[in-house]
Amino acid sequence: MSGKTIRKIQEATSDSFSYGEPGSLEKKLRIFFLQVEQVLKDKKITMQEVVAVFLCGLRLAVQAVDDLPIEGGRRKILVMGAAKRLFDKYAYLACPLLLKPFWFAIKPIVRPIALTAASGAVEFLIPTIRNPYI
Repeated sequence: MSGKTIRKIQEATSDSFSYGEPGSLEKKLRIFFLQVEQVLKDKKITMQEVVAVFLCGLRLAVQAVDDLPIEGGRRKILVMGAAKRLFDKYAYLACPLLLKPFWFAIKPIVRPIALTAASGAVEFLIPTIRNPYI
């Protein structure tokens, strides 16, 4: 079941990226969130699916921001802002039921780790997006 869900999430990423003009990050993220909500509707989400949503959302953000005529540091700030939104929206869903009452204490510990991983993932995604045949 998880493989089908991840495939649907990846399809949502490509659908979101094809929508609108190049560089419209906010619109693309909104559409991505709506499509992911449809995929995950009435379903328990696994950690693997949260990671898939996070990576697909990062890929979408990097693709959208790469088209903008701004410097690289500003682009990374925009992508990391999208990463924060992705974490805040979906990480709670993967928290085990017994730990959900303690999420307010766990989140400040897990969030910087996830965002550090996202920062590294962005550096990896940039060359693969610009040249998909690497």
